[in-house]
Amino acid sequence: MTTLRYPAAARLPLSIRPLLFCLCLSAAVWARAAAGDATPANRPGCQPRCGDVDIPYPFGIVGGDHQCAIHTGFNVNCTRVNGTDRPFMGPFEVTNISVHDAKAWMKMGISWRCYDVDQIKLSATSGGNFTDTPFRFSYEDNKVFVIGCNTLAYMRSIPYITGCYTTCSTDVIAKNGSCSAAAGCCALDVPKGLAYLDTYFNEYYNTSGGCSYILVMEEEAFSYSTTYRTSSSFWYAYGGQVPVVMDWRIRPDTCEDATSNNASYAYACVSDHSDCVNTTNGLGYRCKCRDGYQGNPYVNDGCTGLVCSSPS
Repeated sequence: MTTLRYPAAARLPLSIRPLLFCLCLSAAVWARAAAGDATPANRPGCQPRCGDVDIPYPFGIVGGDHQCAIHTGFNVNCTRVNGTDRPFMGPFEVTNISVHDAKAWMKMGISWRCYDVDQIKLSATSGGNFTDTPFRFSYEDNKVFVIGCNTLAYMRSIPYITGCYTTCSTDVIAKNGSCSAAAGCCALDVPKGLAYLDTYFNEYYNTSGGCSYILVMEEEAFSYSTTYRTSSSFWYAYGGQVPVVMDWRIRPDTCEDATSNNASYAYACVSDHSDCVNTTNGLGYRCKCRDGYQGNPYVNDGCTGLVCSSPS
């Protein structure tokens, strides 16, 4: 019987040794995590989850005798809905939080206008006001969508007004998955720094029936169907609420101001191997772990990871 023998590290080519060293470190990190020495994500005594959603610091669930969030702008209410615990920030349900990307996913309403079987017009509008909060609508991940035949709809937010006119032209063949204004759908960019929005329909359009919609929604989650422009199927497809991505910041200060001796609040990037980053979606700062590290930069010893180097 032949015995297989793995070569000693000293016999490996020099280009392979750093990789072997990293693999050994990876095994050590996983062993510590299995033993309960995982990267901390919350303050001691604070509930880490609400239902199926992780609530990492700087967010915190309201309750108990102490503040679990870094400040009240990151307070999360864990509310039981139909027998299931769900996290809410104000009226909006939170479905995911990313510390690494400083993003939060929320469900928001759809503005719609439809005609019933008797051609009576029914409508409901929806919006959101995050002006005095750490959140802004992500201009990278969201789009403003307008859907309908002969529909002119707008999104208003100081100092912005954006909207478009959609038709159902007989010269254009509408296709599922293809959003174009002539086929009853258009997509508009979300402006930077958007914290407040309101929506409305021009009353002089879509007077002949069907349904019209305007909404802000995560672009990746949107898929157009030709049935949306003439019926209520879009509203039912998403249960009346669509996913929206929100960028968040710790405070509306620059990194320079946050790290100065004159700062009004404690600096949030407390972990070793963490850095301050100025946000691009409005004024403010957030924290991140340095390259080669991962975890939560907002808690002590939160950034852990691997730095690959050749053994001596």
